[in-house]
Amino acid sequence: PKPQNPAVVINSNLDLFEMEEGKAEDKKPAADDDSDEEEGEEKMSQEELDKFLIQASRDNSMEEVKYWLEQKASPTAYIDKWSPLLWAACNGNEEIVRLLIKHNAHTDYLAVKQVVNDGEKEDANDDEDENDPFVKPPDAKKIGKYSPLHWASYKGFYKVVWLLLKAGVSPLDIDQYGNTSLHQAASSGDITVLKCFLARGVDIEQVNARGDSPL
Repeated sequence: PKPQNPAVVINSNLDLFEMEEGKAEDKKPAADDDSDEEEGEEKMSQEELDKFLIQASRDNSMEEVKYWLEQKASPTAYIDKWSPLLWAACNGNEEIVRLLIKHNAHTDYLAVKQVVNDGEKEDANDDEDENDPFVKPPDAKKIGKYSPLHWASYKGFYKVVWLLLKAGVSPLDIDQYGNTSLHQAASSGDITVLKCFLARGVDIEQVNARGDSPL
C-alpha cells in the first residue's frame, strides 16, 4: 500500500484529538454554568441578601422568603425600622411567621425573663426590678419601638398573636407612646385577640405614656 504523508497523519491525529476534546467539553456546560451562578451569588453582600429577605416578607412571598433564608440572609435584619418578622406579622402571614420563628427571627422580641446567656437562665437572685417584666421603661420615646406583636394585635391576626406569644415574644414591650400589645388589641376592639392575652395572664393595668390602661 502507498505510504501516507506524515504531515497528513499528524494533522489527522490532531483533528481527531480536537474533536474528542471538543466532545468532552460539550459535556461540561451545565457544571460551568452552575459554578458561574455560585460565583455570582457569593459576590452578593449581606446587606443585599437582607434587603431581599425583608422585601420578600413585605410582599408575602413564602417561596422567596425560603430562598433568601437558604442564601443566608439574616432573619433578624432591620432596614428602615422593619424586620422580616415585623412585615410577616403586619401582613398576618402565619406560614411566614412560623418559618421565621423557626429561624430565630423573634429573638430580639423575647420577654425579659426568657433572655438567656450561653444557654443558661438569668440568676433568679438578680434585682427584682430588673427582672420584673411588668416594670415600664423610664422613657418610652427613647426605648419604645413597634414589635411584631404590636402589629398582629392591632390588625386582629389572633393566630399570629398566639404563635408569637407561644414563641415567647414579650406582650409587654412598648411603642414610643408606651402602648403594649394589649393596648393595641384593645384599640382594634378584637375580642379574640384580647382573649389570647388574658389567657396568658398579661397585666391589664399597665398604663401607657398618657396614663391609660388597655381596658
